[in-house]
Amino acid sequence: MDDYHTGKSRTISGITYPDGPNGKTLRIQFKEMKPGFNFSGNGYYLESAEPYNYLRNIQPGRLASDARTTTRPLTTGPFRVRRIVSGESISYERNPYYWGARPKLNSVTVTIVAPAKAVASMRSHQYDIYNGMTSDLYAQARKVKAYTTTGREALYFQALYFNLGHYDQRRSINVTDRKTPLSNPNVRKAMGYARNVSQVLKKYYSGLSVPANTTIPPVFDRYWDSSVNGYSQTRTSSGPTVF
Repeated sequence: MDDYHTGKSRTISGITYPDGPNGKTLRIQFKEMKPGFNFSGNGYYLESAEPYNYLRNIQPGRLASDARTTTRPLTTGPFRVRRIVSGESISYERNPYYWGARPKLNSVTVTIVAPAKAVASMRSHQYDIYNGMTSDLYAQARKVKAYTTTGREALYFQALYFNLGHYDQRRSINVTDRKTPLSNPNVRKAMGYARNVSQVLKKYYSGLSVPANTTIPPVFDRYWDSSVNGYSQTRTSSGPTVF
C-alpha cells in the first residue's frame, strides 16, 4: 500500500481478484489484524464499492479533488447525481443502470438548511425529511405537526482529553513527557467526579444524551457493561471529592 501511494508501484500486492478484475470477489490481505475488523464502520478500510474503471487513472493525491469523485461521481445506488451546488444542495435522478428494483421517486434533492432556520422551515413544511437535527432543536422540532421524529442511539462517545505530552510522528506513538499536575491520575479522576455532566445534558441536550460510563456506547449492548458506575459528580461539604 505504501509503495502504491508513493508511486513506486502501480498495483497493491495485498489486493487480488480471485475471479479476475471483472469478477465479484475482492480479496484483501492486511499486515496485521484488528479486533474492529468484525464490525462495519471500523475505519480501517473503505466498505463501499467504487467504480474501478472510472477511477483507476486518478493519482492518489488527486482523489479528493478530482471531478470524478466530487462533482461527477458514479454510483451503484438507485439514484445518480444530476447536479451539485457546492455548499448548498445535491440533486439526484433515477439511475437507469441500477441492479435493483426501479425507484418509485423520479428524483431526490438534498439541501443544506442552517440549524437556526431548521424549525421555521419545518413549520412551513418546506421539505419532506429533515435529517441530522441538532439536539438543542429537538424540543421545538418534535412539536411540529405532520412530522414523525425518529432516531437511534449514537455509535460514539465524547470524552475529556488531557495534553500530557506529544505525538512522535516517526514512531507513531504518544509520548507522555509533560510536567503538569494533570500527570497525576488522581487529579484527572477528581476532575471527572467534579464535572456536573448529568445537569449539563439535561439542560442542553433535551434528554437525548446520557453520561458515558465506559468507552463502549450503550447501543453496543452485547459488549456494553451497564454495571460500571463511571464518573458522576460527587460532593462533600468542602467541594468535589479528591482521591
